[in-house]
Amino acid sequence: MTSRNDIDIIPAATMMAECQSLLRAAELPYADIGPHLESFFLARQSDQLIGLAGFERYGEVALLRSVTVAESARGLGVGRQLCDACFYYASTLGIRSLYLLTETATNYFATMGFKEIPRDHAPPPIRNTKEFREYCPTSAVLMTREMSSSVLELRD
Repeated sequence: MTSRNDIDIIPAATMMAECQSLLRAAELPYADIGPHLESFFLARQSDQLIGLAGFERYGEVALLRSVTVAESARGLGVGRQLCDACFYYASTLGIRSLYLLTETATNYFATMGFKEIPRDHAPPPIRNTKEFREYCPTSAVLMTREMSSSVLELRD
């Protein structure tokens, strides 16, 4: 668990209903997160859940998804803290590349080292996800980030 500015980042492994509630509120897909919940993190401020991010692992690649922050907590760095938790955990699992799909946050993810690539460059495991095939429109931008070979340190 990490903490910055009285925001705690906690594993979401046993909090399916809370994760689905946050995703529903953000109008993001939530029905298929169950098998991947061990790779999801929640942001909590006081007793309120204010954000969520996670990834689906497929061997040495993973799909970052469901990054959402409550409107009341935007601009506090919560999204970055959640992504940092995902990056750290992914690196401990030996994940070499992270992918994501976005319609609105290309610039935001570029600040974290993601680069836009053509959708047809997605590896088969990413192309076969529901996010890629069903949930995200073909207009969504595919981005990728190579992971360092050493364990990443969370930002101070």
